[in-house]
Amino acid sequence: MFFVFVVLAVVSVPVGPLARVLSAFTSSPFPASSLFFFVISLIIGSQCGHCKKLAPDYEKLATDLKKAGSPAVIAKIDATEHSGPSNTYGVRGYPTLIFFKCAL
Repeated sequence: MFFVFVVLAVVSVPVGPLARVLSAFTSSPFPASSLFFFVISLIIGSQCGHCKKLAPDYEKLATDLKKAGSPAVIAKIDATEHSGPSNTYGVRGYPTLIFFKCAL
């Protein structure tokens, strides 16, 4: 039997620091119509087998949330190319999901 363990951290941060982190990973602006929004960030290692297995489901989540008009922002960060977020949030293994609640 094969299990994938994912670390999920909940972090509440002001928009400024998070905007700097995500600016390299998203081209769409943050929703301006709500007082807060959510960011679900997947931090991966490029050669991680578990990450590759999770990728199609994560992309489907992004597509479904966009179609539903959700204010959630979905981000995927390759920690082998961008180590800053991994260091900042203490990522110890891949894949790691981090849920941010951001206030405007």
